[in-house]
Amino acid sequence: MHGGALSFCAAQQSLAADGAIACFSSNLFPLSLNGDRAPQLKPSVIPFTKFLNLFEMKRRTLKKQIPELAQRLFKPVRKYLEASSRVNQDILYRYELGIEYCIVDLMRLHLVLDPIWPHRRRWLDGLSDEFCWERKNGVVHGSGKLFWGHWPEVGREISGLYFTTMLTLCARHGVEYIFRYGNGDHVRSYYSQRWCSTRV
Repeated sequence: MHGGALSFCAAQQSLAADGAIACFSSNLFPLSLNGDRAPQLKPSVIPFTKFLNLFEMKRRTLKKQIPELAQRLFKPVRKYLEASSRVNQDILYRYELGIEYCIVDLMRLHLVLDPIWPHRRRWLDGLSDEFCWERKNGVVHGSGKLFWGHWPEVGREISGLYFTTMLTLCARHGVEYIFRYGNGDHVRSYYSQRWCSTRV
């Protein structure tokens, strides 16, 4: 049985146990059954067609948030790329910090959408203090560790996986990025909606 069918059956059994529906096979009722006497759903119960689409609706909502959130990178990335060697180091650090905040928020969305990542058992903490930034040929490169903790055992020691990023600005697409997260052979990649091949 497919996962969708299993989810449907589980939902059906759960609602039946709650008294929301009668858990009967449809062939027990004659076709001429009076509709007014048929088992009625509680007003609070979501119709099955909507129930089965909830997860996909959530995914679509999260996907729509990604380009909106990515645009928050535009200002700090532009300032960071345009900063000359005369710019004070504290100002550069402020640009880097703004980029890091946006990156962590973006990665939270990407990881929730990634079926491999157990987001219900992990929370994203942030980038390591030793995270390094470099500007080269119009591209911002970052490397270091991105840490995550455990749900619900929030007191457990957090874990870090190697994380790299490439960021650039494109006149056509706005902010473009590539994130790579993981160690060894277990590296996952996350991209902006577009990435000009000439910039890779």
